[in-house]
Amino acid sequence: MIVIDTHVWIWWVDDDQRLKRAVRDMIDTERDVRVSAISLLEIATAVSLNRLVLRPSVKHWLHIAQSAEQIKVEPLTDELCLESVNLPGEFHRDPADRLIVALARVLDTELVTADGRILNYSGVRTVAAS
Repeated sequence: MIVIDTHVWIWWVDDDQRLKRAVRDMIDTERDVRVSAISLLEIATAVSLNRLVLRPSVKHWLHIAQSAEQIKVEPLTDELCLESVNLPGEFHRDPADRLIVALARVLDTELVTADGRILNYSGVRTVAAS
């Protein structure tokens, strides 16, 4: 099992070259890939603010992205919310990043990301995506 960050999910679905081939292969062959439900909000928000364009529509893209056999969207739970506000050590305040990190911690698995702030955070095991 692995957790993937929002941008990694987008890169994987869209076959973006920023995602390292080895990481793409890892996601392709992993049977249990978790995505936080907060990623759905991040994607919808980015599209609504014109920071991200998804074809043919965000609704269609989200449907396709969730239909991959190995993808499981994890709901926000009280446990995840509490973990996200009680992360050990120093971590920035972005609630989406905190929830994604909390998910990897609660599931006791690696988080695939290209976010330098997460990669440099010692409170979660990471895999560099790019």
